[in-house]
This record gives sequence, C-alpha cells and structure tokens, in this order.
Amino acid sequence: MRLAIVAPEAPFPPTHGGKVDMWRRIKSFADHGVRVILITWCTSAEEESTYREQSEMKRYLPAVHLIHYRSDLQSRMKRWTRLWKYPPLIGRFVPSSEEARQAAQSVKTFGVDAVWLESVYPSPLALHLVRTLAKPLFCRLHNIEHLYARIMARTATSARERLFWHLNSLRMRTLEVGLIRASSRYFPISTDDLAFWKSLGFLHGEWLPPCGEAQWTSDQVSSTTHDVVFLGNLSYALNVKAVLWFAEEVLPRVRELQAREVSFLVAGANPSPELVARLQRTGTQIMPNPADALSIYRSGRVLVNPVMEGGGANVKCVEMIFSPGARVSTTHGVRGFSTAVQRCFRLADTADEFAVAVSSELSGNAIHDAGALKTARSELSPDSIAAIVQKVHDLAMAAKSSRRFATQSGVHESIT
Repeated sequence: MRLAIVAPEAPFPPTHGGKVDMWRRIKSFADHGVRVILITWCTSAEEESTYREQSEMKRYLPAVHLIHYRSDLQSRMKRWTRLWKYPPLIGRFVPSSEEARQAAQSVKTFGVDAVWLESVYPSPLALHLVRTLAKPLFCRLHNIEHLYARIMARTATSARERLFWHLNSLRMRTLEVGLIRASSRYFPISTDDLAFWKSLGFLHGEWLPPCGEAQWTSDQVSSTTHDVVFLGNLSYALNVKAVLWFAEEVLPRVRELQAREVSFLVAGANPSPELVARLQRTGTQIMPNPADALSIYRSGRVLVNPVMEGGGANVKCVEMIFSPGARVSTTHGVRGFSTAVQRCFRLADTADEFAVAVSSELSGNAIHDAGALKTARSELSPDSIAAIVQKVHDLAMAAKSSRRFATQSGVHESIT
C-alpha cells in the first residue's frame, strides 16, 4: 500500500510530542510494508536541504515534497484576509494554486492508494488532493482543536497570545466537523476525544494511541542517577507551568518527607533562561535538548507527569510505560489513554497528594500491576499499527473498486 501523508511539519528530528507521534507511526508504517510520500512545509532553503539530507528520513520515506512556508508581509496579509474562512493555524498552511498543483503532481507521480492527514492544520491541501486525485482520506486527530484553542486562550499570559488563540477558536469546530465527515476513517490520539466525536454521531472513528519504539523490550535501568525525572517540551506553556508547580510546590514537600536532598532532573527542548533560572533556584538539574528520551526516563527512580491542562494525550506517558521506574501523574496527565495504561500510574492532583505519592515510591512502597503493564505495553507497541494498516488498505481498496469517495463539506473547497 502507498500513502500520501500531509503533515504541518517534518517529523524528523522528533523534538516534541506531536513530531514524536508522527515519526514513530511513519516508521511503523514502513516496517509493515507501507510506502509513503510525505508532503510538508519548511521555512528556508537551508531547512529544505537539511531535510533532504537526513539519512533517517530517507530510510523510511521514499519521497518527500516540501512547500516553503512564507512569512513575508504579503503572505501574512493574505492570511488575514482569509480569517473569515480559515483560523490562523489553518490559514498558514493554505498553499497557493501553483503549490497545490505541484503537490498533487508529486503525489500522482508517486502513485498512492489514500491520503493520510496528520492534524487538522494542513487540511486544505489534503482535501485538495482527495478531490483532485479521487483518493479516500484518513485523518489522525491530535486534539479537539476548537476546545484546545479555548484552553490556550484562557491560560494565555499576554493579550496578543489571547487574541491569537481566540481567533483560532472561531471557525475551528466547523472545519473539524467537515473534515471528519470527509474522512473514510478518523483516528483520534485520545479515547476521550474519540468519545466526544462519537457523541456527536461520528461513529466511523477508532482510537489510535501513540506508540513506542520496536527496540523498547528491556526493563533494564540505564543508570539510576536521579530520584525524580520529568521530560517534555520546555517551550510549551502547559509543560512549563506543570514543571514549575512540581519544582516549587511539590519537591520541597518530597524532601521534607524523605528528610534528604531528593534530586530532580528536568530534561526537554528549548527551555527559556527564565525557566532555567527558576528551576535552578529549587536545586533542580536541567538538561536542555536531550538526544534520547528513553535513556533519560530509565535514569530515574520515579518518573513524573504533573501536567494539569491541555488536550489530546501526553506522548510522554508512552516512554514512561516502557521504562522500569515508578510512575506518578496527575489525573489529567493520563487523560485519553486506556484503563490499562492509567492503572500503571499512581495518580495525584494536589501538591500534598503528589508529594506523598512520589515519596512513597522513593521509599519502595510501589504500586505495581503487572497485568496492566503487560496490556499497556501491548496496546502501545509499534506492532499495533498492523491492524490499522490492514483497515486502511481494505477501505482504500473498497473505495477504489466502487469509485465512491467522500464529498461532504469541505472536500470541494478550492485552494485560494
């Protein structure tokens, strides 16, 4: 089977949760015989050259078609004139007519059975390909975007940021609904998101959790050099809020309960100088831009996910499931995962509860459910993609034989 994957950004290197989810799925597709042409955006000729020279991308992606993201004044003004039709996060990915034509030609030359869309944002191009090439559409949904935009607007720290997210909330639901209607099958990252869309009558969805890596087979700890570990994108506002809450509110309580200097490692991409300074004042060790997530997790005795807001599912939970350390999370942190996955975590939602949970795990009073862990690792295994590949193949072949394709709202919108 051959797929055209339309993504808002190149998934490699996988520097944050969304890219990690995409990249692991692309690798799993390749391991199960799916050949992929990736259509995505880049910001410069240098970035394009970097993508094309990545040996890891070449290994799993036989073809890549890059569109240059334009940020000049004329392009920005054009996006503003389209606000009545597209929220900013979608408008920035609307290609010109010529860019859309070239992308369609690349996909036609490669020869595909279906179009796979990663997130709502680049949907105008994906829908154009569906219409132009008469191929079925499959959607990976990373969030309920209109609800996520409201959360981000509510938690924004500046008027400009608040306005940006408010504008993204205005027509997002209408576009999401149109996209789901146009899809042969849609795959939310979260069980909660799937339940939300099914409650609105969209019954052709299926949960597709983020998956782990094929080599994650051992529980052996690399080196338990840290008592507590957090890893996440440190330029993401909700992660920053979560890690500061743990370092400033929870960690002092843990140290008091343990009567010793409990070590805490925070690792992640692009921490700001302000964040580094605040964390250092709490005696926290910071590791910016780590090369390997799993080795970080396997270096900790207790792995924490103190995130309290956001949408979709926390991809960091996958690494935690495949690591031998104890796991402590807020209830929201394991949102969107199965019951088996959630049972692998000790849950706590206040500073006192979280401190007691972490301290208990450090003292060896661990809560283990071997059955749940086995089930969770099976659910999150890269081999679980096999059933999805078969389903997509069968639906694509059925669509090809019947020549019936989605014509619902949005599919016939022109690229402007």
